Amino acid sequence: MIHLRIAIGALLTIVIETLFFYAFGFRSKRFVLSCILINLFTNYALNYCLLYLPFPGEIYVGEALVVIIEALFYFSFNKDKKEVIPLTVASNILSFLVGLLYYFILNQNGWLL
Repeated sequence: MIHLRIAIGALLTIVIETLFFYAFGFRSKRFVLSCILINLFTNYALNYCLLYLPFPGEIYVGEALVVIIEALFYFSFNKDKKEVIPLTVASNILSFLVGLLYYFILNQNGWLL
């Protein structure tokens, strides 16, 4: 069951962050594919680290590392577009907040998978 929750979280993250960048003009097939792949990697890596390597404040440290990894990844493909770095921060904040809402709303109603 935990793996299904992680998969749903990864799907939410991928959809939210890809659409976020798309809305800001990052629409090339290459960028969309790279967005999907890096989010798939960072989301699963973070969630499995949270699951198997817990420590106090882990979510904040993990999210900060995810933002750094994603920002460097996106910037490496888009060196002429400096706005990719703050957009990475914003997209991760958005997907984190939506994830919290998903967790608390569904968990509170007993619907959390």
